[in-house]
Amino acid sequence: MLKKRKPNIGIVEDDENYKKEIESILVKKNNVFSFHSAEELLQYPHISKLDLIYADIGLPRMNGIELTGIIIAKFPKMKIVILSGMNSDELIFKSIRFGSLGFIHKSDLKDINEITEQILKGGAIISPSIAVRVLHSFRKDKETVEIENLTVREKQVLDQILSGLSTKECAELMSLSEFTLRTHIRNIYSKLQVKNRVELMRKASELGI
Repeated sequence: MLKKRKPNIGIVEDDENYKKEIESILVKKNNVFSFHSAEELLQYPHISKLDLIYADIGLPRMNGIELTGIIIAKFPKMKIVILSGMNSDELIFKSIRFGSLGFIHKSDLKDINEITEQILKGGAIISPSIAVRVLHSFRKDKETVEIENLTVREKQVLDQILSGLSTKECAELMSLSEFTLRTHIRNIYSKLQVKNRVELMRKASELGI
């Protein structure tokens, strides 16, 4: 029976101590090839033989995200995961746009063998500590869209409602009929997905209005 081939894993990390720590974990189940810089990896003649590359985001000269873009351009099927000690939303999304299949915080190294197996099976991964930030970012974007969906007039009506004025008072202040004002209010409720003023006040608080 043929022995199953171990995956070839590349590590691009300029911090020697951290690189050794990753190697000590990965070498148990993989063939590990280490590089101190993006340039060193790009000069490696057998780069296409690597099954997965872990690249530090903070490499000198060419960073991990730039490296990802270059490698994916040359080897579109290459699997690359970014390693970082930072939890920056901008860097997370940028690395994914450049072609990485994951963004791992350096504090989550204990699970790197499981992460490697998941990536090699066709998956993608984001560290739990980073995933929370990504979800919050998507939620923030969704909430921003909800507010932007309101017309200028609806935003004006919303401001008056949040100030505590009654429907009649709002209508008089804005020189609108109560019928027209109620139409605006129904539209606001629909767009912000609330059913009454209590829910509207709560939603406004969540959105920071």
